[in-house]
Amino acid sequence: MQVSRLPGRRQREPKTLWLWWTGPTDDCDLDRIWQVYIRRFDIEHTLRFAKQALGWTNPKPRTPEQADRWTQLILAALTQLRLARPSWLTTACPGSRPCPPTG
Repeated sequence: MQVSRLPGRRQREPKTLWLWWTGPTDDCDLDRIWQVYIRRFDIEHTLRFAKQALGWTNPKPRTPEQADRWTQLILAALTQLRLARPSWLTTACPGSRPCPPTG
C-alpha cells in the first residue's frame, strides 16, 4: 500500500507498507485486508497494555481454571477502564486545572 501523505506536522516521505495475503485471489479485497491489519494492531496494543499495566502475566496460576479466572478478571478491569474513560476525561484531578470543554 502506498499513501500520498501521512497525517501530522512533519512532512516526511511515506514508506510502502507491504501486506501479505494467502488464499484465493478472487477474495483478495485490499480494503478489507487493510481494515483487518488495523484491527490486529489494536488488539496487540490492548494485550500489551493488559500485560504491562494490568499485570496479566504477573501471577503464576497452577491450573487452567485459575488462568481462565485471572484472564476474566483482567478483562473485567479493562472493560471498566474503557467504560469510565469518558467520565475521567472531563473530570479534573484535585489541584489541577480543569480541562477545556470538548465538542
